[in-house]
Amino acid sequence: MPSKSRHSHCFELIDPHDRTETESRQADTAAVSRLAPLRFSNGFRGIGIALKNERNLRLQMGIAIVVIIAGIVYQLSQLEWAIISLTIAFVLMAEMLNTALENTLDRISLEEHPLTRNAKDVAAGAVLISSMAALIVGGLIFLPKVIG
Repeated sequence: MPSKSRHSHCFELIDPHDRTETESRQADTAAVSRLAPLRFSNGFRGIGIALKNERNLRLQMGIAIVVIIAGIVYQLSQLEWAIISLTIAFVLMAEMLNTALENTLDRISLEEHPLTRNAKDVAAGAVLISSMAALIVGGLIFLPKVIG
């Protein structure tokens, strides 16, 4: 008999007529509760993998740390911190999604193909756009503080 995966309990086929509505809701809630820690651990694992393997992500993380230190020095307002935090997250997410797409496409085939190249270039373009937006946001927030 094949072994069950650690997630197989979430996909059991259940006759809805065998449970009351309350029992069904409780079972669904329990399944989600069991998966929540797994989702967090997978997320942290993914961040670790990306930091270990992606030089650009490490560079962007370093820039983020410098920006955070500058924010402390220049005593950013709550709104400015919110904008900076979202901007940093936006850039890091774009880089990680780019990496995930590149790895997936390389896993499918290492063969050169125009569509693969286009997909990778579009993802890289998304990283470029997020980085340019971050530069503009940083300039709008920090330049007046540095100059004034």
